Amino acid sequence: MSITSQTPSSAEVSVSHRPWTARFVVREIQSMRLPPLIYLAGPYTHPDPVENTHHMIRIADALLDLDVVPVVPHLSMFWHLLCPRPYGDWLTYDLHLLLRCDAVLRVPGASSGADGELRVARRLGIPVLLAETRNLEDCVAAIDQWLEDCWETIAP
Repeated sequence: MSITSQTPSSAEVSVSHRPWTARFVVREIQSMRLPPLIYLAGPYTHPDPVENTHHMIRIADALLDLDVVPVVPHLSMFWHLLCPRPYGDWLTYDLHLLLRCDAVLRVPGASSGADGELRVARRLGIPVLLAETRNLEDCVAAIDQWLEDCWETIAP
């Protein structure tokens, strides 16, 4: 990977560990306060993908009221309906989303995929927040508490 400064407020990043080279423009955003990205990790397959996606969307909708940006990997279900891809492609896609997030909320329920996502997050030092139950209020409370803790850490 190489980084080339273009202006005081941007840089070009080249990644060439693949047969192709990707270029990204990185801009400074110090003057902007961006809301945290929260990855929602929870059951997808069992008991039902549609039911689980519906539940995650309800949680995400409530989290918007806390001024966070929820990332719902379950929404790839709709993409998959139009353009099916192998299961491994979706896991890779989800991990790329997770890597860009500020925290992960683990919604309770049996899920080897979500458990794997938590292992990755912990290994990378991404905060993992555990809701006490699948209940919407408990999921929101876990994020709300984390936000309060973050503000206490940076407040004078």
